[in-house]
Amino acid sequence: MGSVTTWYTLINSLDEFRYFLPMSGAMDYEGNDVDAVVTASGHSPDDFFIYAITGTDDFEYGNFTRQIEGILGMPSRNFILTDSEESGNIALCIKDGYSHNSLAAREYTYNGLMWFWN
Repeated sequence: MGSVTTWYTLINSLDEFRYFLPMSGAMDYEGNDVDAVVTASGHSPDDFFIYAITGTDDFEYGNFTRQIEGILGMPSRNFILTDSEESGNIALCIKDGYSHNSLAAREYTYNGLMWFWN
């Protein structure tokens, strides 16, 4: 549905995009590759924002949350967990009981866009 593509867009097009909305898919289970690209880009945590969301019943839940935890744990501090854009650059939302389906994707998209543009 596009989450892995969203991560690849972040690492390949950080100069062109500010907001990213990955949903229930990981490309780098420890976060090393994502962090290394952000570090090499010269961008700071203030330059981009990630609204990451998944459901507890999603088959990608473990991989997705492991990647988020990995990038949050990097010593670079490129990623800062937050509940507002003013205090960090990655919000992690986990929906209880949601799985990898179009209903979840529609709700995640709506919530992400509301977050980005209030």
